[in-house]
Amino acid sequence: MCHGHFGSLVSNHRRRRDDRRDDRGRAVSYRADACRSGPAAVVHVASPAMTLTAAVQPLVTATDLPNLLVEVGAADPGAAKCQRAVPDATVPPAVAPTSIGSSIIWVYNAIEPWARYIADVAAYAVGWIPYVGWLSGQIPIFYNFGERIARSITYNIAHWLDGNISFTQGLANVGIDTINSFIFLANDQLAFWLPPLPPIPPIGPFAAGCRAGSRAGRAA
Repeated sequence: MCHGHFGSLVSNHRRRRDDRRDDRGRAVSYRADACRSGPAAVVHVASPAMTLTAAVQPLVTATDLPNLLVEVGAADPGAAKCQRAVPDATVPPAVAPTSIGSSIIWVYNAIEPWARYIADVAAYAVGWIPYVGWLSGQIPIFYNFGERIARSITYNIAHWLDGNISFTQGLANVGIDTINSFIFLANDQLAFWLPPLPPIPPIGPFAAGCRAGSRAGRAA
C-alpha cells in the first residue's frame, strides 16, 4: 500500500513538471512570434487643408489712422468729448500789388509797424532819463498825430494814381483827416496833462445815461 502511494506522488510530480515545460514553451513561442512580426505599423492621419487669412488681410497704413480714430471716437461717447477740432494750417496767400497805388499802400503798411516800434523804444529809453523821463509819453502822442496825416496823404495819393478818386477829392480828404488829427492831438494832450476827472453826477442828461448803463450791467 505504501508502494502505491509513493507511485502516485511520483506521477503527480512528473505531471506538474510537464505542465511547467508546456507553459515555458508557449511563452517562448509567443516572444518569437512577436519578434518575427516586426515593428508596429505607423498610422498616418490626414488632416483637412487650412487657409490662413491673417497673411492676406491688408495691413493698416498711416493714412488709415485718422479714420480709425474717428471710428473709435464714434463708438466711445467718452472719447468723443475729448476730441478737439484741429485748426486749419493753410495760410492765406499774400496779396501782391497789382498797380502803382496798391504798391505804395503795400510799402507803407510794411514800414509803418517798424516806425511805431522805433517810437515805442524811444519812449521806453526816455523814460529812464532823470527829470525828463515823465515826458516820454509825448513821443507816442506825437507819433500818432503825424502817422494819421501821413497815412491820409499816402492813401489818397495811391487812390488818385489808380484813378479811384480825383485830385480835388484827394486834397479834401487830406484836409479833413488833418483837422481830425489835430482834434485827436488835443484830446491826447488833455489826457496827458490833466489829472483824471471825477465821476460825473447823475444830473440832467447824465442821469439817463447812468440808468441805461446800470440796466445794461444787470442784464449782462
